[in-house]
Amino acid sequence: MLGHDCVEVLGEAWPVTALTRTRLDLTDEKAVLDCISDLRPAAIVNCAGYTHVDGCEEKSEEARRVNAIAPGTLAMAASRIGAFMVHVSTDYVFDGAKPPTDPYDEYDPPAPLSVYGRTKWEGEELVRGRLRDHLIVRTAWLYGARGRSFPKAILSQALRGLALRVVEDQFGSPTWSRTLARQIRVLMEHRVNGTVHASSHGHCSWYEFARIFLELMGVQAELSPCKTQDHPRPAKRPPNSVLANRRLQELGLDLMPRWEEDLERFVREHGAHLRREALAV
Repeated sequence: MLGHDCVEVLGEAWPVTALTRTRLDLTDEKAVLDCISDLRPAAIVNCAGYTHVDGCEEKSEEARRVNAIAPGTLAMAASRIGAFMVHVSTDYVFDGAKPPTDPYDEYDPPAPLSVYGRTKWEGEELVRGRLRDHLIVRTAWLYGARGRSFPKAILSQALRGLALRVVEDQFGSPTWSRTLARQIRVLMEHRVNGTVHASSHGHCSWYEFARIFLELMGVQAELSPCKTQDHPRPAKRPPNSVLANRRLQELGLDLMPRWEEDLERFVREHGAHLRREALAV
C-alpha cells in the first residue's frame, strides 16, 4: 500500500528502484547487504513490515525478523555505503493510556502492548543504533488504494449485506498512504533526521471512521458500535493511538490535513475502484 505510493511520489523527484518481496527477502541478511552494495542508493525507504497485528502474536519470531531485524540490517547496509535511510514505524509503540484528547508526540516514551508494537519499537532502536543519518516516521491507521486496509474490509462486508459491529472505544487518526508518501518526500528533500510523527490531524474511533467512510461511499449498512471487550482479539490494542505531529510543526513541514478532508478526497478519487474491487471478491 505505502510502497506503491512512495514509488509514484518519490519517483517524481528521483530515480527509484522498487524491490518486491520476490526480488529481495529482507530477512536474508547476506542478500540485503549484497543488494544494497550493488545498487548503492543515495537513500533507502523501508515501507516493509509484518503489519498483521493479531498474526504477530501467533508468529512472533517472524514478526521480529521482519519488523526488527530486517530494518537493522538495512541500517547496517546503509551505513556501509553512506546512504540515508527512512524507516516507517507505528502508533502502536505506545500503550494508549492517555485520554484521546492528549495525543502522543515524539518525546513520549514508548510502551508497546503487543508483539507488533514491540517488534516495531525494536526495529526503531536498531536503526537508531546502527545509522546516524536516518529518519523514523511513525504513522497511524493507514489506508490506501492498494493492499488490505480497514475501509476496504468494511466496504466488502457492507456490500455483502452483513451486519457490522465496530469498536467505539479505540481512537486514532486515519491516514491516507499517498499523503504520507508526499510527507516523506518533503522530509527527504529537507534531509530531516531523527524521529517524526506523520499522521492526519484530528481523531476518531474505528466506529466513526467506518460510519463516515460508508456515508461518503453512499453505502447503507447495518452498522452498530461495540466495546473492545465485546470484540476480543489476540493482540491488545492501545485505546488511544492518536499522534501529534509536533516535530513536523516545529520544522514548518507539516503537510498532513485533517483526516475527514483526506478521506473525502480518497473516496472521490478511488471510490468507484474500491466498489468494483469489493464486489469482485
